[in-house]
Amino acid sequence: MKVIFSEDVANVAKAGQLKDVANGFARNYLIPKKLAVVATESEMKKLQTQNTAEAQRQERFDSELTGLADQVEQLTLNLQLKVGVNNRVYGSTTHIPPATTTRRPHPPSIPTASPVAPTLSTSPRLNIGGSGPSIPS
Repeated sequence: MKVIFSEDVANVAKAGQLKDVANGFARNYLIPKKLAVVATESEMKKLQTQNTAEAQRQERFDSELTGLADQVEQLTLNLQLKVGVNNRVYGSTTHIPPATTTRRPHPPSIPTASPVAPTLSTSPRLNIGGSGPSIPS
């Protein structure tokens, strides 16, 4: 008997999947518990419309993520950290949120002949949306 699964059934099928199962399994377990419905012509059309709607939603989501990735790629983030010998960062910086360091008024600058400490430069990688390639920023 061909059925369309309404919910995921462990080790059998996922929701929205069309599968041929044993008659007794479908009549005695899947259909009474509303885990699946018989694959009639109307149910097949419903499944097809749901699949096309889901594909369109996924396409819109992907385009939004691509737009966000482009915006993030154009951003420049400058964090100032104290570094010592051999460009090693002093202590732990996890307790200082970056937003609080950027909102404070800057102290008056004192001209010096050379920089006080060397500048540390890195390129972090971002992964937006949990899938796909990371974007170097």
